[in-house]
Formats: sequence, C-alpha cells, structure tokens
Amino acid sequence: MRIYKWLRGLMKASALTTVMFIMQACYGVPNAYQYEMSGVVVDKTTGLPLKNIEYRIDGEIRGYTDVTGHFEIFEYDEFPTEHQLSFIDSVGQYRTFDTLIQDFYSYDLKIKLESNQ
Repeated sequence: MRIYKWLRGLMKASALTTVMFIMQACYGVPNAYQYEMSGVVVDKTTGLPLKNIEYRIDGEIRGYTDVTGHFEIFEYDEFPTEHQLSFIDSVGQYRTFDTLIQDFYSYDLKIKLESNQ
C-alpha cells in the first residue's frame, strides 16, 4: 500500500513537471531587458560640464543634466531595438546632438556639444 502512494506521488510530480515544460515550450519565457546608460555632457571646446541639457530617447524627454553634466537613463524594453538619443540645449547656445544606439545594455558616454557661436 505504501509503495502505491509513493508511486502515485512520483507520477503527480512527473505530470506537473511535464505540463510546466510544455507551457514553457509553447509560450516561451518573457523577454525583459533592462538597459542602463549614463555619462556626462561637456562643451566640445573647453571640456567643461554642461548643466540643464535636455536628453531624450525616441523623442521622449527623460530628464536634464545636473550641475556636473551627468545624466542617467534606465530603459525597460521587451525587444531590444534601435533607440534615438538626443541632447538639446533649450537656451540655444549649443547645437543639438542626435545619435542612434543599438541594443544598449550598459553604456558610459561622454557627449561633446558644439557651440553655435
């Protein structure tokens, strides 16, 4: 009698494992990617950090650089793709900087903005 209970328990565990394997094979596991990007924005000529420079990903405002020119972007995306990264001086003293980033996972950038003068 004990051996039958043990075999029945083993069969239940085996069936549950089989169902879980089939579900994963049919539907896959969720693709979740966490991207990190940080860096500093500086004047191209002087090398001094620039504060209050707006930065965007795919046209969406993500923030402004701090007094040290530092910025950080954390992005969650189900499918890694290309992203347009822009740095814009709202005062108009510096030219806008645009670049295309592919599949970024972790970058530390130094962006050099050129003066309009």
